Amino acid sequence: MPPRRTRAAQATAAAAAAAAPEAAPGAAVPEAVSEAVPEAAVAETPANPLPTEPTTASPPADAEPAAPVALPPAAAVRRRRAVQSRVHARFLALITPHDLLYEDACAKHPATHGPWLDYFASRADATGDDGTLPPFPIEAVCHIHERALQALPASYKLWMSLIEAMAAHATRHRLPPTHGFVRIQLADTCRRAAAFCHAMPVFWLRYAAIEADLRCDVTATRRAYDTALQALPTPQHDRIWPAYLAWARRVGGPTARRVYQRYVTIDASALETYVALLEPVAAAGADAAADAAAAATGPLPPWAELARGYTALLDHPLTADGVGGRSRFQLWQRLVDVLVAHPDAGDGVLSHHARLGRAATLDVEQVLRAGIATYTDVAGALWNALATLWLRRGHWARARAVFVEAVDRVATVRDFSLVFDAYVAFEEQMLNAAMEALDAAETAVADAATVDAVAADAAEAAVAARQAQVDLALAKLEYLLEQRPLMVNDVLLRQNPHSVHDWVKRLNLTRQRVPPLDAAHTAVLVRDVAAVLAAAIATIDPRHATGQLTDLWETVARMHETDGRLDAARATYRAGVRDGRFGRVEDLVALWSAYAAFEVRQDDYAMALKLLYEAVAAPRSMPPHVQQRVRFADASLDLRQRLFKSIHLWKQILDLEEAVGSVESAKAAYDHVIWLKLATPQIVMNYASFLQTHALFEASFRVYERGIDAFGWPVCFELWNAYLAAFIQRHGGTRLVRTRDLFRQALEHVPPAFARALYLRYAQFEEQYGQTQHVMRVFRDSLPALPPAERPAMFDLWLAKAQQRLGLAATRPIYQRAVETLDAASCKAFVLRFAQTEAALGEPDRARALFVYGAPLAHPATDAAYWKAWFDFEARAGSESSFREMLRVKRTVQARLDVDIDQLAAQYLAAKR
Repeated sequence: MPPRRTRAAQATAAAAAAAAPEAAPGAAVPEAVSEAVPEAAVAETPANPLPTEPTTASPPADAEPAAPVALPPAAAVRRRRAVQSRVHARFLALITPHDLLYEDACAKHPATHGPWLDYFASRADATGDDGTLPPFPIEAVCHIHERALQALPASYKLWMSLIEAMAAHATRHRLPPTHGFVRIQLADTCRRAAAFCHAMPVFWLRYAAIEADLRCDVTATRRAYDTALQALPTPQHDRIWPAYLAWARRVGGPTARRVYQRYVTIDASALETYVALLEPVAAAGADAAADAAAAATGPLPPWAELARGYTALLDHPLTADGVGGRSRFQLWQRLVDVLVAHPDAGDGVLSHHARLGRAATLDVEQVLRAGIATYTDVAGALWNALATLWLRRGHWARARAVFVEAVDRVATVRDFSLVFDAYVAFEEQMLNAAMEALDAAETAVADAATVDAVAADAAEAAVAARQAQVDLALAKLEYLLEQRPLMVNDVLLRQNPHSVHDWVKRLNLTRQRVPPLDAAHTAVLVRDVAAVLAAAIATIDPRHATGQLTDLWETVARMHETDGRLDAARATYRAGVRDGRFGRVEDLVALWSAYAAFEVRQDDYAMALKLLYEAVAAPRSMPPHVQQRVRFADASLDLRQRLFKSIHLWKQILDLEEAVGSVESAKAAYDHVIWLKLATPQIVMNYASFLQTHALFEASFRVYERGIDAFGWPVCFELWNAYLAAFIQRHGGTRLVRTRDLFRQALEHVPPAFARALYLRYAQFEEQYGQTQHVMRVFRDSLPALPPAERPAMFDLWLAKAQQRLGLAATRPIYQRAVETLDAASCKAFVLRFAQTEAALGEPDRARALFVYGAPLAHPATDAAYWKAWFDFEARAGSESSFREMLRVKRTVQARLDVDIDQLAAQYLAAKR
C-alpha cells in the first residue's frame, strides 16, 4: 500500500522484533526438540513475518487432508517413534494413540489449518474429569500451538485459539493479573499475535487490555495503544479509540490530557471532556503547583493549556449552541476568566485561525473587544476585564485608556456604574501608591540628612517629584468624580440621542461645571453652552424627538437672561425661530410664545407685540382667500407657512392688545381673527366684553351676531345667552319689540335640548317687562319645541304662573291641554290634579268625570294614591250610587289590566319557546 502501509509494517516489525527475545520459555520450542525434528516437519519462520497482504485464515479446499484412520499395532508403533522425534520429551507421556493420528496429519500438512484445528479440538475438553484422557496441561496446549504458528505465523485462527486457551486457563484457575502466566506468557502471546497479524485490531485490544489490567506500567499500555494506532489503517482506528479513551479516563492525569489532546484533532465532540480534564489542573495552578503541573503536562503552563482547550471548543462549529448544559456565552466567559486571571495564559494558545496542534499567540484584547461588541448586556463587566488584564500585565496607562474608552462607549447606566466604580478604585489605588512612595521618599530624606548634603538634596528632589505625583493623582481622582454627572448624561444620550430632556439636563450640567465668576469664565460658559446646543440640534431628529424641542433654546436663553446677557438671549431665541428644525408646528409656536414672554418680562410690550405679529404674518405669496382655507394642522405645508393660523399666538396678541394696545388695534386684531375663521365662542365673547368695557354696545351686539352667524347650533347657544343677557342688561324694557325679535330669532332654529333655557329666559323677560298674556303665550309656544321628557316640568311652571297671575280657574285650559298632549305616565298625575282642582272649584261632577277618565291609567295594585284620592272624594262629596260606581269601575279596570298582563306573559313565553 502507499506510505501508510509502509509505516504500519515498520511499526509492526518493530513490535515483533521487540517481542521475539521476550518469548516465554514454556511457549517456545526448545533447542533439543528443534534438533530432533526433521526439516520437513518443522517449517522455518520467515525473516519478515509481516506479509504484504493478510494471509487468508481458511485453507484451500484441495489442501484439506483426509480424516485420520485407525492403524494396525505395528504401524502405530512406528508412528509413535516418529512423533518422539518431533515432540519434546516432557510431553511424550501425554501423547495417546488417538493423538498419533493427528500428529501424523499435521506432519504431512504443516501449512494447512485443518489438521491443526482438528488436533486442537480433539484436546479442547481434555480435562481428565471423565478418566478417558490424561490431563492435558496448558504447557502442552501452548507447545502444539507454537508448532502450528511456526508453520502459519500469520494465521488469525491459530493465534486466537492460543490466546483463548491461555485466557481460559487463567480464568479456570482464577489467576490474578500479576501472575507470571498472565503477566509474561499471555501478554507476550498477545503482543506477538498483534505483531504478526498487524491489521487485526482484536489482538491489539487484547494486548492493550492485558497491559492495562496489570496497572503497573502506564507507559507500556500507552505505547501499546499508540503502536496499534500506528500499525492499523485509519478506518480501523474507531476500534481502538474507545478503549484507549476509556483507559485514559481511568488513568487520568497528564496521560488522559495528552490522549484527549490527540483525539480531539479527529473528533471535536470530545473537546468538552478534554476541557473538563484540564480544569482541575488549572484550578490547582497557583505558583509552585502551577509550575509543577506545567512541567508534568507539557511545554504549556496549565492555564495556557486550558485557554487553548476553550479556544478550540469555541472555534468548532459543533459548539454553536453550547455543550454540556452550558451556553456558548458561558464557555466564552470561562475563557475570558482564564485569560484575565492569568494574563500570560494567551501565550501559546491557539488563535481563531490556527489548527489544533499548531501553537499561536491568542490576542486576548481582541477576544475581549469582540465579546464587548457581541454580548452588549454584559459590556460593563467585559470592559472591566479588559482593564484588569492590562493592570495585571503592569500597563497602567493602557488600563486607564481602557477605562476612559469604556465610560465613553457603554450604553446602559448599569454598565456605566460597574466601569466607573472600577475606574475610581483604580485611581484610588494609584493615589495610594503615590502616597506610599511619598512616605518612603520622606523617610529617605530623614536618613539622607545624616549622610551628606548631596544625598539630602537628592532625597528632597525625590520628595518634590513624589509630591507632584500625589497632586496629579489626586487631581485626576477629583476630576473623575466631578465628571460623573456628565458621564451619566453621556450614557443616557447614547441610549436615546433624540431625548430633549437629557440634552436640557446636559445644558444645565455644563452651566454648573463652569460658573460665570468673571469674564473669562463667562466666555468659556457661553462657548461650552453654545457647543452643547449645536450638538443637540445636529443630533436630534425632530421626527423621533422625545420632548419639546423648544426647551433647548428656552433653557439657553434663560441662562443668558439670568446672567444678564439679554442680547445673547434674544440671539438664541432668534436663531431658534429662524433656523430651528421642528417636527411639529406646535414646537415653533411655543418658541415664538416664549420669545414674546421674554420681552414681556423685560417690560418691552411693543417688542413683544411686534414679535407676535411677525410670527403670525401670512406668506406674501398667499392670496387672502387661500389664507382662509389653510388649516393649521395641514402637514402638507411647511411649518412656517401655516404658523399664521396658530390660535395660541393670536390669543397672546389679543391679550396684549387689550392690555397695552389701542381700541382700534384691538378691534383690528379681533376682526382679523374672525376673518381667518380662527375665532372661538370664547374669543367672540371676549371681543364683545372688550367693546362693552369701552361703551361700544352696538358694536358688541354686532360681534355677537357675527359669532352667531359663524357658529351654528349647538355652539351658538352660549353666544345667544350672553347676547340676550347683555342686550336686556343694556336696554331693559325700553326696546320690547327688538328684544322679542331677538328671542324669536334665537328660538327659530333652536334644538329641543336647548329650547327650555331660552324659553324660560324669554318668559322671565316678559314677566319682568311685558304683560301676562305674553307670558302665557311664551309657555304655550314652548311646549311643541321641548322634548317630551321636559314638557311635564314646563306645564307645572305654566300652571304655577297662571294660578299666580290669573287665579285657579285660569288653569283649566292648561290642565286640559296637558291631559290631551302628555303621555299616559305623566297624564295620570295631571288628571288627578285636574280633578282636585275641579273639586276645589265646587264642580263635583266634573271632578268625578275626570276620575273616571283617568281610571284606566291607574292600576289599583300599583297606583293606590289615585284610588285613595277618588275614595276620599266620594266619601266627602259623593253618594251611595256614585260610590258603587267607583267600585265597579275599579273592578273593571283591575280585571282588564290583569287580563292584559296575562296576555303579555303568554305572548312572552310563546316567543321564548
